[in-house]
Amino acid sequence: MWGIWAALLVAASLNDLRWRRLPNGLLVASGVLALGFQGARLWGDPLVLAVASAPLGPALWGVLPHPAVCTGSALVFLGAASALELACRHRNISLMGLGDIKLLACLTAAAGPLVGFLGGLLGCGAGGMVALIGKKTHFAAGPWICAGCGLVWWWVTEAGLR
Repeated sequence: MWGIWAALLVAASLNDLRWRRLPNGLLVASGVLALGFQGARLWGDPLVLAVASAPLGPALWGVLPHPAVCTGSALVFLGAASALELACRHRNISLMGLGDIKLLACLTAAAGPLVGFLGGLLGCGAGGMVALIGKKTHFAAGPWICAGCGLVWWWVTEAGLR
C-alpha cells in the first residue's frame, strides 16, 4: 500500500513540476489510500495491518495518532484552507493552489496533523526561499510539500515523537 501511495505522490509531484497542475485523479486515489490505511488501523485485524503497513512494518503503529485524529484534522484543514484560498481569490490573491491544499490534506490524513502541518510549512517555506533566490514569483509547491512532509515523517518516526 505504501509503495502505491508513494508512486501516486511521485506522479503528482512530477505532473506539478511539468505542467503546474495536480490531477484530481491522482489526489483522489491518494486520499482513498490514506483513508484505507486509517481504516485498516481502526479495524485492528493483524493481517489487515500487516498488508496496510508493508513495507514499513509494525514500528509505524506506535508513532501515528488515532485514525479519527488523522482523518478529522485532514477534513478540517481541507475545509479551512479551501475557504481561505477561495476568499483570497475573490480579491485576486492566490496563497496556494487548491491542488496543493488537496495534496496536503491527503498527506495529513495518512500521517497525522503534526506531519501535515509542519511538513507543509517546511515544504512551502523551502520552496518559497528557492523561488526567491531564483528571482521567481511562483513555484510548484507539490514536490516541496511532499519533500517537507517526508522529512518531518522521517524525523517523527526516528525520534519516536507523536
